[in-house]
Amino acid sequence: MHLGYIVIDRNFIKNKEINNAENGKINLNNKARYRCEQNNLVLLDGNPNFSAQTKTQYLLSNKQDIGFSLLNAILEDYVTAVQPASMESAFELIKHIEQIRNDITFAHSEGKINKVINLKELQEKWEFF
Repeated sequence: MHLGYIVIDRNFIKNKEINNAENGKINLNNKARYRCEQNNLVLLDGNPNFSAQTKTQYLLSNKQDIGFSLLNAILEDYVTAVQPASMESAFELIKHIEQIRNDITFAHSEGKINKVINLKELQEKWEFF
């Protein structure tokens, strides 16, 4: 007797992949970098009073499978230039917060996030911070 085909439930594959991702055992193979620059300028009576330039770089990676995708976004670089210089310390605090919240892996389908895979890890980082 020869087996011509086998039927596997899609939810079984999806749950298996999500469990592997939660345990750090998944290879997200498609990778791309995304860079962003944000400039802020505050004028008071027409004169510059505050300026901030923020440059960020993210590494995005994903794995698409049957009926769902896993996406990972990591903040790789965060550079600021702030005037007046007395505001630098506030932007350093913001940098630490951004690094915590921008290391996320989640499952999504049809444009909606289904599950944050590394939620426990994110919570631990917030509590430590």
